[in-house]
Amino acid sequence: MNAPKNSSFTLAFSVMSGVILTILLLQSRYLWVRAFHYDEGHWLMFGVLTNAGYPAYTTTFVGIPPFALWAIQLGHALFGTTLGARYPMVLLSLVGVASLFWLLQPHQSRFNLVAALLASFMLAFNTLYFIENASLMAEIPAIAWALLSLLLAQTGTHKSEKTKNTPKQIDFAPFVFFVPSRSIFVCSWLFLSGIAFGLSLALKLFVIFIPFLIMGELANKRINEKPTANVFIRLLRLCFASSRSLLIWLTGVAFPWLIFGLIYPPFALYHETVAFRLALRQATLAQGEGSLSENITMFTAYLAANGVWLGLAMMGAALAWRHRRPQFTLWLAWLALATALLLYHVPLRGRYILLLAPPLAVLASFSLTYTLQWLFHALQRHASRRQAEFVIMGLLTMLMVWGLVWPFQQARRPLFTDPHGYIYGNVSAPEQAIIDLARQYTLPQDCLIVDDQRVAMAVPRLVPPFLSETSSARHLTQFITTSTIMEQINRYDCSLVIYWDGRFMKYLPDLAAQLRDHYFLEITYNDHLVVYLAQKHAILPPDSAGTKRGTELKVDFGDTLHLQGFTLPSEPWQPGQTIPLATYWQATAHPAIGYKFLLQLTPLSSPLTQGGQRGVDLTQGGQEGVIELNFDQFPLNPPSADYQFKRGPYYLLPTLDLAALPQAQLADYPARGMLPTNAWPLNQTLRIVSPFNLPPDLPPGRYQLYLGLYDPDTLARLPVSTPQGQTDKLLLLTIAIK
Repeated sequence: MNAPKNSSFTLAFSVMSGVILTILLLQSRYLWVRAFHYDEGHWLMFGVLTNAGYPAYTTTFVGIPPFALWAIQLGHALFGTTLGARYPMVLLSLVGVASLFWLLQPHQSRFNLVAALLASFMLAFNTLYFIENASLMAEIPAIAWALLSLLLAQTGTHKSEKTKNTPKQIDFAPFVFFVPSRSIFVCSWLFLSGIAFGLSLALKLFVIFIPFLIMGELANKRINEKPTANVFIRLLRLCFASSRSLLIWLTGVAFPWLIFGLIYPPFALYHETVAFRLALRQATLAQGEGSLSENITMFTAYLAANGVWLGLAMMGAALAWRHRRPQFTLWLAWLALATALLLYHVPLRGRYILLLAPPLAVLASFSLTYTLQWLFHALQRHASRRQAEFVIMGLLTMLMVWGLVWPFQQARRPLFTDPHGYIYGNVSAPEQAIIDLARQYTLPQDCLIVDDQRVAMAVPRLVPPFLSETSSARHLTQFITTSTIMEQINRYDCSLVIYWDGRFMKYLPDLAAQLRDHYFLEITYNDHLVVYLAQKHAILPPDSAGTKRGTELKVDFGDTLHLQGFTLPSEPWQPGQTIPLATYWQATAHPAIGYKFLLQLTPLSSPLTQGGQRGVDLTQGGQEGVIELNFDQFPLNPPSADYQFKRGPYYLLPTLDLAALPQAQLADYPARGMLPTNAWPLNQTLRIVSPFNLPPDLPPGRYQLYLGLYDPDTLARLPVSTPQGQTDKLLLLTIAIK
């Protein structure tokens, strides 16, 4: 882009900057009020797992190209799993708006400036482009970098037209080459154009027809630059120049992929980004879906919903053809090739239709610009030039304001999200109950299996890396099977399995039976929400500094219950903190009753008296100096009379009527009564997670944490047998409160 000596370049740059800034301000508001959708949940999980140290494309399944993964990793590193993780994708998308603006600005004319302004504005604030831009999905960034590739190729051509074809000496010691300066310009810009398109493919394998547009434009320039009567010479020259240009451009395309191939295993990268998509296409067709007629119906519905925009584009195409506008054929070719690609794309998603947005925006801008030009000349016949310009500027401003009304209203939408993670747009009571249950009865380092990865991030817990995506696509392609899920559960000792959206139920009907053999508890909330909890054969984790502590024990509680160990977060702890205690048990026989857990926190040196004055009273209905920690109040604990137990590998809770349950009740049975001691599996290890809250006014110091079991009717303690003797409670460890 040559910057002329006059102020036209400065004006164009200022206009473009204003559009970009307006987009960024609105998107920055909008992306914080639109909750993550289902596909974004998987994409974010790719970045979360990769940032956690699980290698991409090998250990972690990553079904997206590497540049998209980098953007998501950056967003997660900066903003965690909040909606701010979308910012890098938003910034990548702005490249497309700026590129489209400069594609219509090569000659710095006033017509081009208005057309570029309108085109970039209509592209950025088109409903589909604006909404999808505030997401982690890569369709819009891929289109954006494809537009940049077009811009770079055309920039080199325009520069070469103003460069004298004189030899230029270049030193590559010990050789000296003489090449035309024009070739240097064309080659360098073509190489950069190839790199931009390579990065477009590294975002999403989407705009695959761009090479035809670029080569067509270059071939058209070659034909017209040195006309000769000899047709054979013209064709020969065209073939030679096109072959050389294509080779340079393809070298640029390969350059970023060469780097990605050094970072990631090439075969694994191909398997999960290309082979997976091809397998999905075949599986979709085998299901009788994705036919040409279905795609035509979806395509037609989109065009009908955007009738005004389509009408302006058709009128703009007619006016551009009549006035022989430059680049007119480029956008018609884009429109035709994109239409063909969409009609044969399997499966076709609604958001893919935005592939038509750039050419429709350009052609519609031609229509509006010609209309404004005609109106300007008509006004000049009845008023001064300044008055005509004032009217046109007023109309342009009205068009901009009218175009901003919709996105501004969208940006002001109220926030309906999960307060702990900004994950969901609207969480139902059963869904929130499952999130709460997972937070209560799993440890921070636990993994869980779920249909919807947003649940894992709302808890928050990681899923097994290979199950980073559990979409219908992976089920259709047999990239996930029942045996795959069970292998991952055993490998990572996953403590919880959640049926969320029914994909497991639909595609893996035999999974439920295996989960019932593997987990102790099945809770059915409704037809689409089922939880499997309390894995049998739980494994006591090893010591791990800074994250968890695993302590092996051999302690008998009575004659039938045996404590094998426990895990706790590392010290120091703080007042008001929730501490998840995980204990590991075996039952050799079913006790006659269901015992309650008792947790006591006793100060090593009593802080009740300091300087002769009584300090904080730690008494709660027991001995002075002893805190009895009751478990949190849990709203989903049904009355004990409503439990239906089954002896055997598991027991089943009936569908929970949330409206009929008490909102809060005292519950200090294991897992609030959902895992009663008289129903534990025999001779199998069972993990019980018991979260407890430290009082917010707990004084700092050293405390001893005791665990006991007692009869809720008689309050009699179950005797504890240790190598040191028998007592009524077990000292787990001494902790520090700061």
